[in-house]
Amino acid sequence: MLRYIVLGILRTGPSQHGYGIIKTYRRRSGVSGNTGSVYRELRRLQSEGLIRMAKDDTSKRSRCAPYEITQAGIAEFDTWLHGSTMTKADRKHDNGISQRAMFLTHAGKETATELLGNWQRELWFQCKVIERARRAAVQQDQVRPGLPFSPLPLLLARRLRHLAAELEFLDELQAAYSLWSKRSSRLAPAKPGGRRAKRVTSQRSTAGRYRSSRGSGSAAGVAPPSVDSTACWGTSSNAAPNNPSIVAPRARQIARA
Repeated sequence: MLRYIVLGILRTGPSQHGYGIIKTYRRRSGVSGNTGSVYRELRRLQSEGLIRMAKDDTSKRSRCAPYEITQAGIAEFDTWLHGSTMTKADRKHDNGISQRAMFLTHAGKETATELLGNWQRELWFQCKVIERARRAAVQQDQVRPGLPFSPLPLLLARRLRHLAAELEFLDELQAAYSLWSKRSSRLAPAKPGGRRAKRVTSQRSTAGRYRSSRGSGSAAGVAPPSVDSTACWGTSSNAAPNNPSIVAPRARQIARA
């Protein structure tokens, strides 16, 4: 979307060099643009014939030369300005959090927890910076009421709402990951020699003693001890162990223990 920002600045103002365009963008939007990206975009737009060097330019250095928009550039910018805001390019634009969240499962529990905390701290820091800028913009409008209308305070408030939505998303992501992690730990196969293996061994030895006693007649009529399925799942033996409504409460009990 940087191409339309550059075209719009030249469309709505005088010819400017690259640094002037960056300053104008910062003043209008409150966002600090990347210098290298802006100059690369200027060269790309010039090669496409959408902008050109100003006719009255006397500078020998291209980075200091002012640019002006051409008729083709005006037409493209106006088409974009009055077009849909849900184009393919708009939908493609996304932030770093959603790109990294795809790999959260493969990062391991400690790394994933650290990443989620870092993302939250970064968003909170951005909120503080933008809120200070918004208050300064509002104060400037109050101190100097004769200035032309500036949408900067509202633009900054809009960015704050977007960040608030991102923070809410991170809270939901963290809660979902924590629940998934607990369930995965509960349903993981038991290690050899663990409590479950010892229980099975004990049951088998008891059953063996029962069969041998029946064969000798020393304990006729004595039934082997039954296996209590509720010890594992907290319900009847007919319930499926992978039922979340059954596993989740048991996982919480283990976590508290």
